[in-house]
Amino acid sequence: MSDISDLERRINAAFDRIGKGLERLDGAAAQSPAAENAPDQGELDSLRRALEEERSNSAQLEERLRTAREKASATGAQSEAALERLRDQLAATEAQNQRLRGVNDRLRSNNLKLRERNEQMVGDPHLINIAMLNELEALRVTREADVAEMDAILAEMKPLVGEA
Repeated sequence: MSDISDLERRINAAFDRIGKGLERLDGAAAQSPAAENAPDQGELDSLRRALEEERSNSAQLEERLRTAREKASATGAQSEAALERLRDQLAATEAQNQRLRGVNDRLRSNNLKLRERNEQMVGDPHLINIAMLNELEALRVTREADVAEMDAILAEMKPLVGEA
């Protein structure tokens, strides 16, 4: 962005110099139409060359400014796409984490009930089955979370590997 500001400043300065040169020419012609006070042909040619150089420089600076703006716009669009992709990944990870928390809460609750039953010396096969099912579910959810994390890592690495 500092390049853009610098280019705009330079373009404006060039236009100011052109305007001052034209004012000098107009002022000299208006003050004295006599041949002795009029600017000589060499000075006029010099001013015309300077004007053409400034126009050329101005056109080049405007082209560079346009290119810089297009590049900044493209970079912004890429950043927005990357940000949206990261938001989606974060949402998926958060959903997996919520599911894992729920399974772990059920597992803790069931294990607490199992301990209470064991303290009373009463075995409860139903609670043991529920504990096993909850533990299996916790393992599945943990694996799914790991796979989602690996997918996110691979998605980030794919552009890097493609460039290499």
